[in-house]
Amino acid sequence: MTALTPAPASAAQEDPPDGSVHLSVAALSGSGCRPGSVAVTTDIKTIFVSYDKYLAVTGSREPRTPVRADCRVTLRITYPPEFTYGIVSAGHRGAASIEEGATGSLKSRFLYPGQRARGRDEKIPGPFHRPWNLSGIDDLPYFTMKPCDLPGDIVITTELGVDPGTSDKSTASYMDFTRTSSDYGSSYFLYWTRCPETGRR
Repeated sequence: MTALTPAPASAAQEDPPDGSVHLSVAALSGSGCRPGSVAVTTDIKTIFVSYDKYLAVTGSREPRTPVRADCRVTLRITYPPEFTYGIVSAGHRGAASIEEGATGSLKSRFLYPGQRARGRDEKIPGPFHRPWNLSGIDDLPYFTMKPCDLPGDIVITTELGVDPGTSDKSTASYMDFTRTSSDYGSSYFLYWTRCPETGRR
């Protein structure tokens, strides 16, 4: 798990005015997020993404091979041009039932336009039968700000997986992102700063 990383001293934190940041889903794809199945909210400090039905399951009535479900969300973020932002940390919450010998997994990535993706992979070995909470971005000791001259869009991808491994063939294991609880989903924590005059969109 990765702790929050302070912003560089040259990028003093300053939030845009209340009500000036707006968010919408520009594109959606993947087996875990059918059209219209994703809800997105923001309070300037946090982007929260939740899902109607996002599940990876393997077991007695499913193939005895690793299964995966994924979701790719392109978010359109509009805000005053004199500001930009960076994602300093991310948190993901869901439910799981992983039998002994099986393994659940979560992959998460995000990227700004024209930039390389950042993210991390997590595994949950069985037995595990409770809600899960995985946090962090990656193992790099810094976070990056979106370049001021690029559009505000950001692409967020997640993937749930289950490998049945040596688990009992009569049992089922699953990883679940479905919005069965108000806090299940993905949270992305933002750091805002002002852009220099020469670098604005």
